[in-house]
Amino acid sequence: MKEIDIKRVNFFDGQYLQKEEFIDLSNYIVHMRRRLLFVMFRKSGVIQAEDDDLKVVVPDASQKKFHVTVGMAVGCVPDAAEAREIVLREDSPTIDLNAQATSFQAGDKVIVTVRYQEQLVNDPPSEGDIPSPTRILEKAVIEVHRNAPPATATDADPYVILGEIDFATMAATIAQRQVAGIQTALFASVPGIRIQPNQVTAGQDVNMLITSTGNFTLSTVTTAQITIQPATGISNLVVSQQQATSLRLALTLDPDAAAGARTVKIVVNNVSAQDTLSILPGLTVTGFQGVNVPAANKMFRIQGTGFAAPTTVQFTKSGGLTDPILLLSQNIGATELRIPMEQIPAEATKGPVQIQSNGQVRKSNADVTPPARITIMPLQGQRNSPLTISGTGFAFGLTAIAFSGGTVSKPPFPRAGESLSPDGSSLTVTVPGTAAAGVVSITTDGGTVSSATSLSVL
Repeated sequence: MKEIDIKRVNFFDGQYLQKEEFIDLSNYIVHMRRRLLFVMFRKSGVIQAEDDDLKVVVPDASQKKFHVTVGMAVGCVPDAAEAREIVLREDSPTIDLNAQATSFQAGDKVIVTVRYQEQLVNDPPSEGDIPSPTRILEKAVIEVHRNAPPATATDADPYVILGEIDFATMAATIAQRQVAGIQTALFASVPGIRIQPNQVTAGQDVNMLITSTGNFTLSTVTTAQITIQPATGISNLVVSQQQATSLRLALTLDPDAAAGARTVKIVVNNVSAQDTLSILPGLTVTGFQGVNVPAANKMFRIQGTGFAAPTTVQFTKSGGLTDPILLLSQNIGATELRIPMEQIPAEATKGPVQIQSNGQVRKSNADVTPPARITIMPLQGQRNSPLTISGTGFAFGLTAIAFSGGTVSKPPFPRAGESLSPDGSSLTVTVPGTAAAGVVSITTDGGTVSSATSLSVL
């Protein structure tokens, strides 16, 4: 069947109209509709608007029966340049495989198909002396085939495969199911751009490659044609290496540039294209958490953003910074650095820390207090008598000195008969009358530390 001539009826006054004129008019309308569908889909298949459209359902696997749910398919006839709409308006009646002309047996695959069919009906009945069908009923015919469907239906309308059933187990699958989709070539190419990399970190100089899609030319783009929103924290935009489908965009991100998504838009000849640029948090220090040795926590923690392995940390010391402490991935989180207490240099003092991570170097705005150290603890102490402890960092926010069986709380400090050296390396305290033998703990802003040896109390 080849495509019919594309011609419309030309009506004029005085024309003697017969049924052929109306048949030709109807054929033209129907053909042009089907022709459009054919161009849109080009192949037969189910129009999968919903998951259950034209689904093969076996309610009870112990019976050789099934039905097909409502849905729509198209059957394409290339020679006629038509795609016929196949509409199953209601779930099909139950189909008994044991009652079919085709004899199925164990090992067979039951191929379930639907196809288009026309039926002349007298509904409503014709009036007058000449009885004739008044309508053409379009039907969706469900059929079953043994292992494979015929190549085409007898009237040239194609079979659309809905799925298959294993006759032995009555398991229904979508094997061989044909699905029709609109040809992607029919969709207009939408102007667009792509940014690489599309994730950058605050506090860095960034050089991005921007490529175009959808016939969007970049060869003449200038900085004035590029906007980034929100623009806060972004400066020094420079465009270079413009080509038809690509360009380079360099910019500077302030260390405090807010993390989140930014829209990069390019406008060329009143046509715009955009993509999303994600800014990751820059390197910052927001706080710290001291150690707690009595609770078996010897990790000194620095909170912030932008940390990545490897990271180095330098504490303040007299006259500069300590040697770098190298941290690897097991001690680095996105918002926290975990520093083993023993890695913190003894000369570290209260002050800013400098961190190098993810290609950035940043010194904290606020002071960080390292934990104290107890280096010399006497072997014996007398209750209600002074005891001198040596170490480092005692002066940094001393809040408590704990003995086994008794606690000396601070501030205020020192009390009568007690002293603290200005550099925090020597601490003299009165042993409580309730003290018992055991370790001594000292709490400062850098956390709580304990003596390595026990104090014998007399």
